[in-house]
Amino acid sequence: MGLNTEILLGKWWSINKANDEYSILSIVYSDSDGDITVPIYLPNKLSKPAKKHCKYGCSIAIKEMIYIIDNNVCIIANKLSMIAGSNQ
Repeated sequence: MGLNTEILLGKWWSINKANDEYSILSIVYSDSDGDITVPIYLPNKLSKPAKKHCKYGCSIAIKEMIYIIDNNVCIIANKLSMIAGSNQ
């Protein structure tokens, strides 16, 4: 069940393949309370080009849907855009 569509901004942290369909992208969002790491399901059709162009620390925007699957809240990306490269 899809709840709503959101745009999420953060910094690319890491990506790991979860299964044949999805990878788990971790992004970091920073605010006055500190850093929050957010795991996002990224379809593998998006993860392959994203790995090529995005690196650790670059700023990204993710258009995503929030779903409830087996009583767990899941964020699944529909689109990923690099906003700025990292300084590393």
